[in-house]
Amino acid sequence: MDRANARARWSVGRRVKYVATAVAGLVALTVLLFAAFVWWTSGGVFMLDGFDQEAWLAIPSEDKRLTCYRGRMAGDIKNRLLKPGIPRADVERLLGLPDLSPDLQEYQYLLGVCTHGIDEDYLHIYFDAERRVERVAIIAH
Repeated sequence: MDRANARARWSVGRRVKYVATAVAGLVALTVLLFAAFVWWTSGGVFMLDGFDQEAWLAIPSEDKRLTCYRGRMAGDIKNRLLKPGIPRADVERLLGLPDLSPDLQEYQYLLGVCTHGIDEDYLHIYFDAERRVERVAIIAH
């Protein structure tokens, strides 16, 4: 009988240990996935490469358009190259003509499908009345 009680206690203790280990593993995995998601959506994907004008200006194949083919350079462009006050003509020399230009106050350059898996991301460049860069944003459409 003592042997049966010892075995039953051992089984309960062992079960608690396995459940605690599983819960700790799930918590760690959840934290890791959340951190990866925050990094990815807060600009992580856009900060991977420095600007390469030849790669930026290359016309993508149909297959490549479904990837983040320009997005990896967008953070460098936004944070280092396109400072407020730069003339629109310099932007065009650097990046070429925009993929979309809803008006003369804004240029949009397609980055590819970078953050949401189905939405295309664009580099938006906003100009002031003097045709100089006012601000730059990365936006999913």
